[in-house]
Amino acid sequence: MKYFLFIACTALLLGACQHGYVLTGEAGSLDGKAELSYQLPNGTDFKDEAPLTGGKFVFKGEVPDVLAARLTLTPEGGGPLRTSFYIENDRIDMQIDPEKVIDYARYGGKQFADVQITGGRSNAFLQAVQEVQDAVGQLPEFKEIATAMDELKNMGYADLAAYDAKTREISEKYIDIMPAYRERGRQAVLDCIAGFPDAEVA
Repeated sequence: MKYFLFIACTALLLGACQHGYVLTGEAGSLDGKAELSYQLPNGTDFKDEAPLTGGKFVFKGEVPDVLAARLTLTPEGGGPLRTSFYIENDRIDMQIDPEKVIDYARYGGKQFADVQITGGRSNAFLQAVQEVQDAVGQLPEFKEIATAMDELKNMGYADLAAYDAKTREISEKYIDIMPAYRERGRQAVLDCIAGFPDAEVA
């Protein structure tokens, strides 16, 4: 009995001593190249590459803190597709819909619009923020303006004239309800922050 207890305790200690991150992901069935990049606290730019095979990729490493990061997938015969997230020493998984892309043109290129991230307290916090903001948008008094804001977001910046026109249209049409919509969203985020005291990006 003491032997098995020793083995169990040893396994727990070894698990607790593990460091670093393991980033895995899947983006349909794309083949090509995956690149992970972030800036270290000392200002050094870090980049790592991995094969993108059948939509799957894996990165392993270690960071000194929670850092803003970017993942770039470049399919064979295509241009780069990006998404931003927070990298930390944990197991992180990304599920990406490669068909949903927003074109931000020279302001950021083409970016994935539907990325589900699990793992890491910082990413869990951001997912929770998105969920509470979506919930605000489902309230009867805000549903129309939330739909219009989503349409604006999904337009991207490829056609700046159309984007500016849509922005003005929303500002004028919802001028009376916009302050209440923003305040409700701000309060929802503050409530969410209170639930993630250990998330460094909160």
